[in-house]
Amino acid sequence: METRHTPGVETLRLSQDANGIHATSHLMQVIRGNSIAASYMIDCDPRWRFRRLWLKVDNQGPRKLCLQRDLRGHWLLNGEPRHDLQHCQHIMLSASPFTPPLAATQRPGNRAAR
Repeated sequence: METRHTPGVETLRLSQDANGIHATSHLMQVIRGNSIAASYMIDCDPRWRFRRLWLKVDNQGPRKLCLQRDLRGHWLLNGEPRHDLQHCQHIMLSASPFTPPLAATQRPGNRAAR
C-alpha cells in the first residue's frame, strides 16, 4: 500500500491519569484538494486499549460523532450499537500521525498489549 503525505498540521496533548490515557487534538489538513479542520479526543484504558473517540470535522459543513468500546468489546456509535465493529480492537484516523502508533500498541508481543 502506498502512503501519500498531504500538507497539514496537528497539535496533540497527551495525558495519563488513574483512569487511563487521554489525547486531545486539533488538526488541519488538505485531503484531495479540500481543506479540513478536525478536533478529537481519544480515551484509552491504562493498558492503551481504546475506549472512546469524540470527533468533530469541518469539511464542507460541520459533522461530529462519538464512538465507544466497552470492557466487553461492544461498540456504540452515537449511542447506537454497532455489531459490525465487534471484532475491531482500535481505531485509526488517516489524517492523524497519532493513531497508527496507538494501533501498534495492540499488536501481540508489545508490552502495552499484555
